Amino acid sequence: MKKLFFILVFLSGTFYAQSQSIAAYINFREQLMVFDDGNTKMLEPLPPQSYKVGPDYLAYIDNVSNLKVYYQGEVTILSPGVVLHYWAGDDYLVFELYQQIKVWHKGKLTNLGNNVTAFLASDSIVAFFDSNYKNFHIYYHNQEFDLGDGLVQTPISDFKIGNNIFAYIDKYRMTFSAFYNEGFYDLSSVVREVDFKVDADIVAYVDDQSNTFKAFFQGNIFDLETLPPKHYKVGHGMVAYVNQNDEFVVFYNGKKHDLLNYSPESYDIKDSLIIWNNQGFLNLFYGGEVMEVERYIPANAAMDWGTYSYLTENLQIDAVMHGVKMKVFNETLKDIFVYRNIIVIKYGNQSWAIHYRGKNYFLSDQ
Repeated sequence: MKKLFFILVFLSGTFYAQSQSIAAYINFREQLMVFDDGNTKMLEPLPPQSYKVGPDYLAYIDNVSNLKVYYQGEVTILSPGVVLHYWAGDDYLVFELYQQIKVWHKGKLTNLGNNVTAFLASDSIVAFFDSNYKNFHIYYHNQEFDLGDGLVQTPISDFKIGNNIFAYIDKYRMTFSAFYNEGFYDLSSVVREVDFKVDADIVAYVDDQSNTFKAFFQGNIFDLETLPPKHYKVGHGMVAYVNQNDEFVVFYNGKKHDLLNYSPESYDIKDSLIIWNNQGFLNLFYGGEVMEVERYIPANAAMDWGTYSYLTENLQIDAVMHGVKMKVFNETLKDIFVYRNIIVIKYGNQSWAIHYRGKNYFLSDQ
């Protein structure tokens, strides 16, 4: 097999708010390839059943059902058996094996429980009920916190998990609470049902007592609206919603931003980005600022962390990275993937290219 070669093209104006060094793709030989901080390596000669990309690792189930992780240049088998589910977060790689929950973090594997009957996992939190010991635990920053023990069944009737936060309804105490920053916060009392959504640093919810719309953000509760919104979505420390007056509003960093006095045709939110269709124009909200990106809605796009990348009308790739718009690839392309702040594109002939730290890597086999 001949070596891969790289053509490097420098693009100025790229920002890197967080570290992301790993990307992956399947080449035209159906081999699993990893891109690691500018270098490319073949990991598997046969296509994997699936793969998921972390910030500095790659998790995948190979052709014969082994769960493996690539980290710091090495491949390790984590489970030779059948893995039911696995998640690749910013901190934790979490997987389930017949009610057994395990967490991998920077080379260390931890078994959380062998008879787990209810759980959720995210970037840095795993919440689970251990039926053997009748305990409900939160595993956060490699520590365990108890919600209750000696219980016949889980005390939690509804729970959701964000990157670093856990919100839940205690059916015995009839309270709505949040676990955040190693502490517990009561958000509402005497409740049976709560409409709520969570993400990093935030819980958005309709208070069951007052019917008002609120946000729990970094340890404080903010009153957003006196009536429930028509619909809402959450991202990293922010909420986008349409209120009862059809106004489009964003709560960001503790403040409300009035974006439109009417409802957008559509909107989406992921991590620190909000995009919306404003009468056929593509708009973006990042870091408290609004940008008109294009006077059309791209047919193909992907976003993650602070990067929004899209296929232009000329079938080329542009992007907005941390609030800065730029052209990334001038060639005609087929598909786009974004892994945090790495842009991966696919040509129609099964060749690939990657935009990483201001450079374009054109990957072709010679």
